[in-house]
Amino acid sequence: MHGAVLQDKAGRVLRPSILRNGSRSHAEAAQLDANPIVRNLSGNIVFPGFTAPKLMWVRTHEPDIFAAATKVLLPKDYLNFWLTGRYWTEMSDAACGVGALCEGQGFVSLGTSGVLLAARDSFAPMPASAVHTFCHAIPGTWYQMGVILAATDSLNWLGNVPEA
Repeated sequence: MHGAVLQDKAGRVLRPSILRNGSRSHAEAAQLDANPIVRNLSGNIVFPGFTAPKLMWVRTHEPDIFAAATKVLLPKDYLNFWLTGRYWTEMSDAACGVGALCEGQGFVSLGTSGVLLAARDSFAPMPASAVHTFCHAIPGTWYQMGVILAATDSLNWLGNVPEA
């Protein structure tokens, strides 16, 4: 996910993590999204939940912390570091572990949020649709994904709807 744990050169956490569902960086996201170069290069609408606007927010509101930061980790990757003392990520963010390696392959993940992801053989952004486009871990490959912020809550609701 797009959270941010900022560490200094000694590996100390500089501030509480900013999670993906935080919206404090809405102005920074709007600023990035208003720049056509950002959308054209990234192929995405810039949302406050993304890491870049969060880092811009820290730079503006907590400049001393921003200046001291030498690493930015996803929250789950910080947990891996805390447990092992090593910097690494696990397969859910490497995009290879689920087997979605080439065009026509994909997967669905349901949890607090939900993801529908499809591998692509070419860069084919669709930012106006809010479908995200990101680089794949495999060179020359991309993936596109749609996100549902309350995935299992939606399924729970559906499961409790009385029959007509």
